[in-house]
Amino acid sequence: TVDVLYLLMFALGCFAWFGRGLPEWTRFYTVIGLFVSVYAAMYLLEHYNVALRKRLINFRLSRRRMVQTLDGRAMTWFFGAMGVVLLVLLLAPLAAVKQLPENMGPPLAGSALLIGILYPWRGTRTQLLMGFGVLYAACFLLLFFYFLIPDKPAWVLTVLHGTGGVSLLLLLAYMAVYRSRAIPLPTGLELLLFLASWSVPLIVLPVLGADTYLQFSAAMACITALVLLFFFKLLLRRRPLHNNTVAGSLAFIFLLLALMAVFL
Repeated sequence: TVDVLYLLMFALGCFAWFGRGLPEWTRFYTVIGLFVSVYAAMYLLEHYNVALRKRLINFRLSRRRMVQTLDGRAMTWFFGAMGVVLLVLLLAPLAAVKQLPENMGPPLAGSALLIGILYPWRGTRTQLLMGFGVLYAACFLLLFFYFLIPDKPAWVLTVLHGTGGVSLLLLLAYMAVYRSRAIPLPTGLELLLFLASWSVPLIVLPVLGADTYLQFSAAMACITALVLLFFFKLLLRRRPLHNNTVAGSLAFIFLLLALMAVFL
């Protein structure tokens, strides 16, 4: 499948970079072994008629007695309000931006434009799965940019790390409250964006000679964006209007940053 090809390409790219110091014969036989393993796995999957079409991770978690007594509408309102809190947390670091280089204006404006073009604003539930890939890419770029703000106060890092922590806690709480739910697995586009974003801290930045802090910032942006994506997919996947609100909010933040880069 396409997903397998994406994973194989990423694995070969990582091996080419991290194994560059190994002897040639070691790299040669390792690649041969990797391809033999892939074809053997494909043969076994075909031989035993194993289908990889299921796109859901089902989970069943027991709820406590207190949770069982909570009103369903109240819980829906609570998790919806927490989604708004996450958007506010993504907006908060704007207060730490004092001045931006003018050359940052076009990339930031381009990010807002790409969200407006690529996101399926009137899409069906099936098309919204593509929209989550756009949301992941937007969250990653925004978080990475926040980590790179020069001379930022200490509270900005607290907010950025707290966003990922709050998202993870909300995700676990949602799974505990609604014990019979399913998380859609990443689509081909989402998987491609995952691998592309993780190649930044693992390959691109080391090749460019970036310092350790920059690589750590990119990795943290990847992790936080991934947690946010799963939270959005679990909470908003059946609410197109709410998904549009999240996408519009991210586009607004990018546009506001672009205007700050031009006029500040």
